[in-house]
Amino acid sequence: MNRLRGPIPEILAPNNCSLKSIALRRNHLGGKLPQSWASCRQMEALDLSNNEVEDSFPSWLGTLPNLYILILSTNKFHGPISSPKANHPFSKVHIFDISNNNFNGTFPSQYIANFNNMMGGDKGQGSLGYMTNGWYSLESANVNYKGVQMELVRIQIALSLIDLSCNRFQGEIPRVIGNLQSLKGLNLSHNNLRGVIPSSLGNLTQLEWLDLSSNNFAGEIPAALVNLTSIAIFNVSSNQLTGQIPQGKQFHTFKSDSFSGNPGLCGPPLPKPCTEGHRQEPPLASQNEEDAEHWIDWTLVLLGYGCGTVIGLSMGYIFIQIRRPPAWLVNMVERSRIRTASKPRKSSPGTHGR
Repeated sequence: MNRLRGPIPEILAPNNCSLKSIALRRNHLGGKLPQSWASCRQMEALDLSNNEVEDSFPSWLGTLPNLYILILSTNKFHGPISSPKANHPFSKVHIFDISNNNFNGTFPSQYIANFNNMMGGDKGQGSLGYMTNGWYSLESANVNYKGVQMELVRIQIALSLIDLSCNRFQGEIPRVIGNLQSLKGLNLSHNNLRGVIPSSLGNLTQLEWLDLSSNNFAGEIPAALVNLTSIAIFNVSSNQLTGQIPQGKQFHTFKSDSFSGNPGLCGPPLPKPCTEGHRQEPPLASQNEEDAEHWIDWTLVLLGYGCGTVIGLSMGYIFIQIRRPPAWLVNMVERSRIRTASKPRKSSPGTHGR
């Protein structure tokens, strides 16, 4: 953090660019992104978080063949996300964070369909051992763990994370998202998303964090989500969901604040009982939707509180030079989750629940 101000200079990326990473987070840089960065064909990581960049979504970054980390959070990016300019955009990306901006419209499903590194099976790239020296040249990156912004230092293998929270996205969640079977964290909170929660999310068996809070989702919580046996953080509060909350497996561990703000929901852990007509059938084993087709060494530095509520690393994947995090950190993180859940975000025209 250098408190740099003004536009980002083009000279950072000359025509013969060989940069592997650009990390300019926590400055006061504004203006637009230099399109000369499109010539940085070896770039693996880009972190511009916490600046004042005012631009439309740089879809041309999808042409970079080796980009693994893209973090544009907490800027002034705006407008709809344009369709991809590349045939296979962001196919190697593992961390895709554009949270806390002013994006609107629908998020194109073409991007999700091309997140090959987040897919299981033959399409998933899995280990990133083929990277230069096995390490990202980016020394650290910022993500949010349960509402607490953390700095992750010396990334070897990035977990698969998507954070679109705190924007003005509309439309429905594309069912193709169920193909991202290596995804660990998904945060779509604080948008204007609507429709039903797709049961294809039940295919994301490695998912550990899911935040869909503060949107306009309706209908029932899919029973298929009970198949998410790795999930530890779940939040669908402040929507228009109805019916019985699924029971069993990890759902027994979620507290009532994960479901609050949905007057039509019933059943444990909420105090409202379900009538006979509200009861769900037991869930079936995980099924593909119709269009469905390691270790890490991260050192954490506490930076403050962010808008996102779930994107981050499970404590099972975090090593802080001791075997387990201290109790004070666990308690503070839990308190921050409650604070963040009740924290109003910046108002936007037509935004639900803000």
